[in-house]
Amino acid sequence: MPQVVFETPIPVEAIHELYPEIVTTSMGEVRYRDEGMKLAGRLIKWTLNTNNNTTKVLSLDDADIDSRRDDVPNKEHAIPEKIQMKMAGKRFRRLSAERDIVPEPDSAASIPIRTNGSGLTNAIQRFLNRSELPREIVQKNILYGLNTIFSHDATFTEIVCRLNDGSVWEIFLSENEKNLVPLSQSGSGIKTVLSVLACLFLVPAMEETPLGNYVFAFEELENSVHPALLRRLVNYVYELSKSEDFIFFLTTHSSVLIDQFSKRADAQIVHVTQKHGISSAVTVKTYIQNNGILDDLDVRASDLLQANGIIWVEGPSDRIYLNHLSVTASSPVDQYKSFFEHLNVLKPGAGDKYIRLKPLLAEKLVPLMTKKNLESCLGLDEQMKLVCERIRSWNN
Repeated sequence: MPQVVFETPIPVEAIHELYPEIVTTSMGEVRYRDEGMKLAGRLIKWTLNTNNNTTKVLSLDDADIDSRRDDVPNKEHAIPEKIQMKMAGKRFRRLSAERDIVPEPDSAASIPIRTNGSGLTNAIQRFLNRSELPREIVQKNILYGLNTIFSHDATFTEIVCRLNDGSVWEIFLSENEKNLVPLSQSGSGIKTVLSVLACLFLVPAMEETPLGNYVFAFEELENSVHPALLRRLVNYVYELSKSEDFIFFLTTHSSVLIDQFSKRADAQIVHVTQKHGISSAVTVKTYIQNNGILDDLDVRASDLLQANGIIWVEGPSDRIYLNHLSVTASSPVDQYKSFFEHLNVLKPGAGDKYIRLKPLLAEKLVPLMTKKNLESCLGLDEQMKLVCERIRSWNN
């Protein structure tokens, strides 16, 4: 039977809820919380039974805890229930990969926007034409979102809905110095952008629910969308999620999106694979795991032609260093001729084992390469400023 497995370090708050500070027993006062705090930060793994909403602990990283008092009850089984789930109580909203926005028959009743885009045309016409609905959601929020996302390609001045002779509503867009263009004669890219904006603005208004109470799932936004437009669309959603505090998931086969989020500390990439009829999901944490995704997607060297700019480096570990230095580097210093030789001096054989595993070494080193540590040992400040300015010019 399919199951979802959760794994997280045990938060202090969960310990505080489960273990009172002091409990008076027949043996005297017992400091329950001191015992419980031995588990704080330890990894716990559990599964959730969605039928009866019960949890079952699968493993707990407590093997090295030497002494556990016999007079303190074992409450590990209850820990998952005290861990706050970020998505608990949220509304889930999905935009499916198979989607479209089409003209729709006139309807006096409110029609929900479905996951495939059905109902969106009627929703927009109602917000524009019904006096009890706020038309600024379309004329301000959605229009501003369109112009932010299409900023390099087009400027839209108006969104309108018109009723034709067959009592069918259709969305029209107006650009600077152009006539109204029906959405049915526009490309799939703009329909995808409008579908996402409808999820973000129209749906919460129709359901009278704050945006921060939603979890969104956007499926394969890259379908029929130019890579540059895709980056701007997803970056718009990302920035809005930070300001409005909602969660969103992307399902994708696009290397563009994987690259866009691979370096964001507040994003997570999950690699989903299927073998022998069994699906598994692994959180990507290392450069090598990232490569595994790109291999599965059959990413090729010719795909570089879609990039805004290219920096050639000697090897994969240099890419890790460059990405890290572009946000941390300061002033220069002398370096060891061979860092591997230096490691061998400190501990025989310590450097040799990394000679063929430079990316692994790089990933172990970059967390230590803070701006403060680098200020006194590397002369990269001016050079990295130039590199960053060039990269920014590619993306503008």
